[in-house]
Amino acid sequence: MSQQSPAPAQPAPANTSNAPESLEDVLATTRPRGWWALATIAGIVVAVLVWSVVATIPQQITVPAAISVSALQTTVVSPTSGQVAVSVTAGTEVKEGQELATVTPFAGGSAVQITAPTAGTVGNVVVGNGQGVEPGTEITSVLRPPNPRTGTVVVTYLPASGAELFNAEDDLVVVVTDIASSRTYTVPAKVDAVAISPASVEAIANETGSPAFATELAKVGNGVVYRVSLTLTATRETLPSISVAPGEIVQIVNTYAEPHPIELLFGGR
Repeated sequence: MSQQSPAPAQPAPANTSNAPESLEDVLATTRPRGWWALATIAGIVVAVLVWSVVATIPQQITVPAAISVSALQTTVVSPTSGQVAVSVTAGTEVKEGQELATVTPFAGGSAVQITAPTAGTVGNVVVGNGQGVEPGTEITSVLRPPNPRTGTVVVTYLPASGAELFNAEDDLVVVVTDIASSRTYTVPAKVDAVAISPASVEAIANETGSPAFATELAKVGNGVVYRVSLTLTATRETLPSISVAPGEIVQIVNTYAEPHPIELLFGGR
């Protein structure tokens, strides 16, 4: 009598008593606190996405600068040939139209008067009394006091990486200190020009009035720096009367871009 093989054992059914069988079961087993947490996270994600598209992040650069000396200085030259007689010394305060020197023509005749083109301070006198001069010979210069409300020029010198962040006609601000009160003011300004050729340390020193400051600026760019000039554009209504000096060190604050956060995320400047 043949013996039958036992039937293969069937796997035990999985215990599914604790597993939800449908979406309704999932919804039914999720607690209200869990739904609040999910809703909060979703709200935060949406808010961050909206902020990244709508908001802007100002990109700023702050650099030292100086009230331009050369922009405030007027060179006084002889209008004719003859012997010069200087009436003032360096450092003398003069009014517009005040006599600075006279030139007596070599051929004789009445002396020609040379007057101050503007009120200000007499600079170095580069000729001596009795010296012969020709038309265009420099006699001295007059340095007028700067006025932030009448187009005072501010200059800085930057390496290429900094100069490229400035463009002609850009609006920015300059932080100046009132000499009389020691208070600081933020003054609006507009970029005049950005040089395309590097400046020498000597040129920087002449314009800023400070060899030490010129060396400092040049050092930042390893000797290769470009002139950036701008003009203060304050008015009597926007700025009280303040006192600044030629060569005074100030700060330029330039907001050169205002990208959206999402642009920065994808490599924007």
